[in-house]
Amino acid sequence: MTDTATTTNLNKFEKFKAEKDGLAVRGEIEKFAALGWEAMDEIDRDHRLKWVGVFFRPVTPGKFIMRLRMSNGILTSSQMGVLAQVVHRQKSRLMWLIDQWGLEKFRAEVENRLGKSFLPAAAKDEIDWEKRDHIGVYKQKQAGLNYVGLHIPVGRLYAEDMFEIARIAQVYGSGEIRFTVEQNIVLPNISDSRLATFLTEPLLERFSIDPGLLMRSLVSCTGAQFCNFALIETKNRALAMIKALEEDLTFTKPVRIHWTGCPNSCGQPQVADIGLMGTKTRKNGKTLEAVDIYMGGKVGKNAHLGTCVINSIPCEDLQPVLQDLLIKSFGAKPR
Repeated sequence: MTDTATTTNLNKFEKFKAEKDGLAVRGEIEKFAALGWEAMDEIDRDHRLKWVGVFFRPVTPGKFIMRLRMSNGILTSSQMGVLAQVVHRQKSRLMWLIDQWGLEKFRAEVENRLGKSFLPAAAKDEIDWEKRDHIGVYKQKQAGLNYVGLHIPVGRLYAEDMFEIARIAQVYGSGEIRFTVEQNIVLPNISDSRLATFLTEPLLERFSIDPGLLMRSLVSCTGAQFCNFALIETKNRALAMIKALEEDLTFTKPVRIHWTGCPNSCGQPQVADIGLMGTKTRKNGKTLEAVDIYMGGKVGKNAHLGTCVINSIPCEDLQPVLQDLLIKSFGAKPR
């Protein structure tokens, strides 16, 4: 327990945690459901539920968003089916602590609590591979088996999609479904004898194994449509923008474009070839949705973060700016 003298020095989020154990809220879910969201204690509703992955959305009163953690991004087909059924029916962050303490203090405290020291960083970058997206058909090291990467545009799935993915994973593979950091899906363990039939599945017309060179590398956070932190709408805008750019330009290599709705950077714009971070700007006396543009990010061998090169471009003016960047910096050609 935390004594009174100590709690007086805590910020409000730390006080919430001191007043009630973080795991206690899990046992109260049924009580909350019976009470209804309007009758709930506001701290329970707006803060403590987050500790079990449930987020109250003031912009849509009475509705919540749930975030799930999946070990290594892997699901079974039956688990995907359960998620599909759920979908069908239907600012306390570590980053601030690290920003306040710095990495050295944070590391020392973690080591102290673990009771052991961490190994030092490697003398050199041990990664010897370049970025791979795993979209397409690939041989596995196990003889006679293949894995297939499906492109899921901006990672958005509906219940019907999830049922179909669960079905084809079970019919053609081992029932295993893997999610990638690029918001796509990998279905492993498809035998040579079933591969040709698998590739005729209608679902692959929507979730392609060979998308356009801009579309295949597109990543987007949830955006203002469902996230309280986002300053701009991202997913729908990102899709429309990429489709327009692919209609106007031709490419010889993928270009990774990442959208994120706010500085929390869930869409990781700093590791993209072109990163777009949501902000607001003024134009003709009006406040508009806009982006700051990052460039130069890289993952894999010799990874490094990109830097902000252009500030506050209104989203309505963004397409010609991106088109110019793609032509000058990435070898795109007008059609």
